[in-house]
Amino acid sequence: MAVLLSAWVDYFTATASVVAVLAAGGGALIAVYYGRKADVRVEGAPSHTFGDRLLLEVRATVRAVGVFRLDLAECSLTVTESLLTERGLHDGKKWQEETVFGSSFVEAGEALRTSVVFEVGAPDGSLVGWRVVLGVAVNRRFQGKRQWTWGDRIFVPRVRASQL
Repeated sequence: MAVLLSAWVDYFTATASVVAVLAAGGGALIAVYYGRKADVRVEGAPSHTFGDRLLLEVRATVRAVGVFRLDLAECSLTVTESLLTERGLHDGKKWQEETVFGSSFVEAGEALRTSVVFEVGAPDGSLVGWRVVLGVAVNRRFQGKRQWTWGDRIFVPRVRASQL
């Protein structure tokens, strides 16, 4: 009876060991594939006027919230005018900055911030504000040319020159 009980203990111990190794391997695999997460934010406000020209200041932030560092592949900011006409809202002029952070990286738990200034010219009478879109892409490790992407978008309302 003692030999039979000893054999069952050995079987259960071996099974538990295999399950523990598989769980650790699975956890490591999940960390490799999904340990790169980011929090992306964009803020903006009209900042200054020079005669009839208006400057729009846009602040972008990328925070690495996963367990690994993020090597930024692409970071772009797009500003688009929103015009109100008789037929509704329409897009106006568009400005784009492709190299917001350059070839930077963000370590786990850290944040990378920058400001970009766009000269948006003289505000048109039908201008309601600007849509600002931030797009960030990070190359996936061990998966070829695939990327993870994050984005944020805001609307910056038009401010009269007397309010600046």
